[in-house]
Amino acid sequence: MHGNIRYSRMERFDPAEIHEFMKWASGRYARAHLLISDGIIFNVRSLSGFDLEIAIQRVLNPHQLQNILISGDSDPYFIAVMSDIASSWSLEIAESIYEVMRIKAYSLGCYIFFFAFGKPWIYEYMFTGYPRIPVSDFEG
Repeated sequence: MHGNIRYSRMERFDPAEIHEFMKWASGRYARAHLLISDGIIFNVRSLSGFDLEIAIQRVLNPHQLQNILISGDSDPYFIAVMSDIASSWSLEIAESIYEVMRIKAYSLGCYIFFFAFGKPWIYEYMFTGYPRIPVSDFEG
């Protein structure tokens, strides 16, 4: 059994992305996880009508996200993070979160959809595989 990690970044939060994920998971799984960072607001009532138990949790810090992923099951995850919040994470915790996501996808067959909303964030290159572009001559 194999899973997959899908990463996407958009300028603005769009609740339609969550609806697409719920449509995809509904019928395939009995349960799905929705993990949301600070700065993202949407109407939870809009998630009714899916043949799916939805576990919604607000993620307050990257350590909490890491612990949720480590201790959680292999049902699919939709992780919505504001890019300015993700940019405040330390390199070590961002690497650790990505590594936990890779292990869950490869070993447990877990599907993980990681959406960042806002401008590019500092460790986005880890999730996309593209090299980080220096923002100044000093960094280059």
